[in-house]
Amino acid sequence: MVDEGLFGNHGFEHDVHKSLHELEESSHITHHKLDEILEKLIDILHKLGKLDLLEKILEKEGAMTKELDDLTAQVAAEEDAVNSAIILINGLAAQLASIANDPAAIEALAVSLKASVASLSAAVVANTPVAPVPPVTP
Repeated sequence: MVDEGLFGNHGFEHDVHKSLHELEESSHITHHKLDEILEKLIDILHKLGKLDLLEKILEKEGAMTKELDDLTAQVAAEEDAVNSAIILINGLAAQLASIANDPAAIEALAVSLKASVASLSAAVVANTPVAPVPPVTP
C-alpha cells in the first residue's frame, strides 16, 4: 500500500510543506496576510479533523517568534556597539591628527587610552552573559 501522507493525500501534504517553506523564506509578509493564511489553514485542518496539528504549529510559531525577537534585539545591540566603535575610532583619528607634532600630548593620549581599555574590558566581562550549561541527560 502506498503511504499517502498525514492528510491522506501526498500531493496536498507536499503543497502544504511547500507553502510553509515559502512563508519561511519570505520576510515581507504582513501580519494581515499571515492572519488570512492562518484562517484558511484552520478551515482546512478543521475539515480534515487535524486541529491538534494546528496547535503544534502555533506552539512552534510562538517559539520562533520569541527567537526572532531575541535575535532582533541582539542584532540591534551589536549594531549599537559597532556604531559606538566607529565613533570612537573616528574620534581617536581626529585626536591623533590634532596632536601629531606634540609628543607630550601623544603620551597623555596613550595613558588615557590604556585606562579606557582597562575600563572597557572590565565592563565587557561584567556585562557579558555566561552561556547556559546544557542539561546533562542520562
